[in-house]
Formats: sequence, structure tokens, C-alpha cells
Amino acid sequence: MITGAQQSGKSTLCRILVNYALKLGWTPLFVDLDLHSDELSTPATISASVVRNPLPCSHADGTISFFHSADHIVTHELFNKQIEVLAGSVHRKLSNDLEQFK
Repeated sequence: MITGAQQSGKSTLCRILVNYALKLGWTPLFVDLDLHSDELSTPATISASVVRNPLPCSHADGTISFFHSADHIVTHELFNKQIEVLAGSVHRKLSNDLEQFK
């Protein structure tokens, strides 16, 4: 998890780490909980995706996204529930397709 002030380079660091993992032959899972970001999906969403091509790229195939309804946290309860549901969805998807990591 990477946190920090606005414009401090969090997204840039994430792209560097994902691209380095790809260079090493790994298959990284990128989770974007920034409601202002459009790294994996549109703004006001939280998303997760297995990354196969260097970032920045067009939005990845197989991205799981949940629309939050605003570009800010409406309620912490809603945001936390959406993160739980996203995590469960990613877990189910990865459990059904473990071959993608070999």
C-alpha cells in the first residue's frame, strides 16, 4: 500500500513497481483505490486487475471495477464495504484462474 500527499508521486511509483515486476517475469495484481485516478478504470471507481502490459496502457482486460458514486469518499462504511466486495471478487477470480500466474 502506498500513501502520501497529493502530487507526491504515488501513481508514478506504482507504475514503476508494476513495470519492474513485469520485467522480472512476474504477473502483478494492481489495485487502485484512488477515486481520482484513471489508472485502471474511470474516476470515481475502485479497481483491480492482473497487469500483463507495461503501464501506462489502455485499461487492462479483465479489470474488476466498482463505481463509488463520487470522486470522494461518500461514507467510510460504503467505501470499506466496496473494498471488501472488490477483494472477494478478486479472490474468486484468481482462485478460478490460477494458471495465469504460472
